[in-house]
Amino acid sequence: MQRFVLFLFLSPFLWSCDNGCNSIECENAVTCHEGECVCAKWYTGDRCQLQYNRNYEGEYVGTFSSAERSQVENLIIEADEEIPNRMILPMGVFFDFIDEESLVIPRQQLVDQADTFVIEGEGTYSTDALDFSYSNSANAKEMVSFSGKRVD
Repeated sequence: MQRFVLFLFLSPFLWSCDNGCNSIECENAVTCHEGECVCAKWYTGDRCQLQYNRNYEGEYVGTFSSAERSQVENLIIEADEEIPNRMILPMGVFFDFIDEESLVIPRQQLVDQADTFVIEGEGTYSTDALDFSYSNSANAKEMVSFSGKRVD
């Protein structure tokens, strides 16, 4: 009887030690719960090993527009290897995803030939489209925008 009571007392502790997580190695400081890695925001994959931004890397074809002109261009966007919700645009400009469909271009300095100016802006995205605009501190009234579709 004493062994049975001891078994009943210890069994929840013994069972909780083997919840399926002993053989799983979750990545990116994520914890395992009942045999599955529970991913932090901006990570995905069965071990949370994949950064969210990798889904949007590639080539987009669209129109850059400003007050003076509008032209069709190809825009290559790369995923930042360190920050899982950041994308790098040409010339080192970057934007950050803030939720499932919005992005922000934080205030950042841009050097173009002999000119240095500060830009900031916002935009939206989906699996195959990207739209953003930013203002230029050199001419605060000038807005530059891009609207394009993914081609790869």
